[in-house]
Amino acid sequence: MSKIITSPGNDVGAGKINDILRVMQVHRKLAKKSLYSLVFARTRMAYDDFKDALESAMAAGVLEERTEGNVRLIILEPKTNEKDTFK
Repeated sequence: MSKIITSPGNDVGAGKINDILRVMQVHRKLAKKSLYSLVFARTRMAYDDFKDALESAMAAGVLEERTEGNVRLIILEPKTNEKDTFK
């Protein structure tokens, strides 16, 4: 079965990343477990899909993962470097 693309960047993976970013735009900083709980409650996203989408967002530099004590935090990092901003 072939995959039908309706518009660039509008695939299933991009939608999952957007689901995570919507939550992070509200909270800015969350424990990884809390982030997944909120995303799951909203979308019923499988944990493997969550991990893949989160990893993609971190690789793109949109989110950052830090450890404080024994808690893994996810932090929304707005781009502040002008060369990284589209005009």
